[in-house]
Amino acid sequence: MQQRKENIMAKTVYVGKLPGKMTPVAIEQGTTVGGAIREAGLDAAGFEVRVNDEKVDDLTRQAEHSDSIYLTQKIKGNQITVNVGALPGRMVPVAIDEGASVADALRLAELSATGYELRVNDVTADLDTRLSDRDSVYLTQKIKGN
Repeated sequence: MQQRKENIMAKTVYVGKLPGKMTPVAIEQGTTVGGAIREAGLDAAGFEVRVNDEKVDDLTRQAEHSDSIYLTQKIKGNQITVNVGALPGRMVPVAIDEGASVADALRLAELSATGYELRVNDVTADLDTRLSDRDSVYLTQKIKGN
């Protein structure tokens, strides 16, 4: 009997505890958000769970390919979430303290600005630029002029 192709296909999701780095995790079709968290070796107890920047209370919801699933401390008012990444490439959410700088966000995302131009929300920035909730920090390749 031939197995259905969709039952054997694996998906990749990105799971992590913030602050910290997101880890790619291969999951089977039909795996729930809670299952993906367990597959990553994490426990959601005492944490707020977010999928692609959206708070999720139902861990039985199916995880989709390329979802970013992260656990954050249930602390109000002292942390913000920013997206950080090198382009081209994947952006990852990072939880940082209010008033943190681009340098702080890059450190938590385990990225270096060496050889890159820094941008925050598509505006040129530097390592001392202060971040706000939901900002996007991009590392872009420096382009040589004519």
